[in-house]
Amino acid sequence: MDYESFLSARRSLMAQVTRDAYGRLLGGLTQPVEADFSAPERDLEPSLSELIELELLRPGDLLDPVAPEWVVDAVIDDDGTLVIDGTHHFDSLDEATHHLGVTNMSGLAFWALETVDGLLPLKDLGNVRRQGVRSNDQNLWMVLGGVT
Repeated sequence: MDYESFLSARRSLMAQVTRDAYGRLLGGLTQPVEADFSAPERDLEPSLSELIELELLRPGDLLDPVAPEWVVDAVIDDDGTLVIDGTHHFDSLDEATHHLGVTNMSGLAFWALETVDGLLPLKDLGNVRRQGVRSNDQNLWMVLGGVT
C-alpha cells in the first residue's frame, strides 16, 4: 500500500475508534473496530495510453518532473511508452515515477509536459483540453478535475 492509501485507511480507522469511544461514553452499543488495510480504490486517473489516445500527449513529447530539482530525460516513444534516460521503458506514468523512487504521489502529479511556454503539469492537461488545444473528451476532463 502506498503512503497516501495508508493515510486514507488510517483516517477511516481513527474516525471509527473515535465514534466507538464516544458511543461507549454515552452508554450506547457500538460496533467493534475491524482493521481493513486493503488498498482503497484509487481515484481514477487516465493512463498513459488514454492520454495518448485522446491526443493530450503524443509520441515525441518530452516530459519532466514537476519539481525543478529533478533532472530526468523522458520522452514518449512511437509505441506509446515513456522512455527514461533512453533505456528504461514504462507503460504507465506511475511505474515511471516509482522507478525514480517516488511513491508518495501519482505519475499524473509528478510529470509535466515540456511546452514552448514552459512546463505544463500533466494534472493540468484538462485546462489545455478545455481550451480546445488537444482534445474535447468530457470524461477525461472530469477525471483531471475540470469543471464542465
